[in-house]
Amino acid sequence: MGRSTTIFLATLLIACSTGPEPIQYGSDSCHYCKMAIVEIPFGCELVSSKGKVMKFDAIECLVGHYNGNGKDTTSSVYVTNYANPGTLIDGKNSTYLYCPDIPSPMGAFLSAHSNSGSAEKTQGNSEGRTLTWEQLLESEL
Repeated sequence: MGRSTTIFLATLLIACSTGPEPIQYGSDSCHYCKMAIVEIPFGCELVSSKGKVMKFDAIECLVGHYNGNGKDTTSSVYVTNYANPGTLIDGKNSTYLYCPDIPSPMGAFLSAHSNSGSAEKTQGNSEGRTLTWEQLLESEL
């Protein structure tokens, strides 16, 4: 295989990627509310079935879009791991924490965690509750 064919195939694979893209904090805007994405612990993304990446400044914006018109067109969901800001994790397998002591950018007090132990540790003695992806989608938060 020639060099130009290798470069073409590598470019094609990158273009067809269905994974997350790095969020450019301070310059990317939320797909849902159009505000700048600036708070690292709360950035998140949806990847459509066609590979389009949509970035959000808060979990509540992601859920608003998903519930509004994204359920049938979403391939993947990625949320920032609150315990490891800047790291995106699988949103459908994350644990979500509703805790009034942890304000999120749009005021729903939601953060995402890789597991329930991490969410409970973050919650500490504060009021709150944990939710699965399915519970989050059905919640009235």
